[in-house]
Amino acid sequence: MATNHVHWNRVQLDCEFEVGSDSHGSFLVWLSRDGRRRRDYALGLELSFFRLGQIRAHLTDVLIDSRRSRADGLSRDDRRVVPRGRSFPVDLGAETDLGGLFRDISSQFGARVGSGRGNTPLTRARFYIAVDANCRTIEAQVAHGPVPLVGSVQWSKGARNSLVGHDLGLPDDGGPGPLPIDDVHRLALDDEPYGQVFLSGLKSHPELRTIAEVVRRRGQGTFRRALLHAYGQTCAVSGCRIPAVLDAAHIEPFSESGDHDPSNGLLLRTDLHALFDLRLMAVHPERLIASLHPTVSSSSEYGLFHRSRVRRPARTTWHPSLEALAKHWTRCQADSW
Repeated sequence: MATNHVHWNRVQLDCEFEVGSDSHGSFLVWLSRDGRRRRDYALGLELSFFRLGQIRAHLTDVLIDSRRSRADGLSRDDRRVVPRGRSFPVDLGAETDLGGLFRDISSQFGARVGSGRGNTPLTRARFYIAVDANCRTIEAQVAHGPVPLVGSVQWSKGARNSLVGHDLGLPDDGGPGPLPIDDVHRLALDDEPYGQVFLSGLKSHPELRTIAEVVRRRGQGTFRRALLHAYGQTCAVSGCRIPAVLDAAHIEPFSESGDHDPSNGLLLRTDLHALFDLRLMAVHPERLIASLHPTVSSSSEYGLFHRSRVRRPARTTWHPSLEALAKHWTRCQADSW
């Protein structure tokens, strides 16, 4: 059996698996490193549950697969781990509590092999699945299949830590991606239901607060990609061209406008985005120059941006809304500039 890695889009996770089959059916073996879990073990396993569910797979059995268990000659029944509160087969396509499934398996794993040694974490285990697919298809699906909306499923603590550690709060978030520039405006509007599900999912799970902060800081996926394309990956005020520190800033807050149209956004460097949201920086709606609050413009770091001309996208339909800029400008002036 060949060893494979799980990928979240372009990011290779620190977890490994093998795919095989025997007289009991197809199975995946999740591998440990020197008897310890790999860093992204939980996220990789839970992601595999989701991906297998996409091809209508059922989890039919889970066995302890450690060298010790095989060396001790334990029977299949002695090695079986039944998820707490569930029974086989488990319909992975109907499972949204991926973290719960992982915890239920992990807790029973610990109960079976951890007697007298505390809570032993789930490490090397064999997962049998029933699915109309060959081993090569299963291998490809688990390694490179689709990723879910982060907020649409429930993750374990370990998986959430990996999501935050890899900055994976957004599907395929990390650059403009392969979107044709002519489709950006359309996608930013047509993809609105996707965004609503994503945001509502985050809000309904308090334990995802950290991931929500990442999302709010960088801007939602499609909206951010649209602005990266529109502004040529260049900050509208500073001229910074490093995508990793560029944010999708709403001119009118999304909580008030519900608007992800690129015309309601500016591509700003992270620190300038913060100043904009704090009403310490505004854009004059007629002259289109940046204006900074005196407490900021007097500093050497930001003084050079005061009264600088704001860049606009080449396409006029993506230009920032003058009406939205005027509302933001008025609010800033009301704060006694």
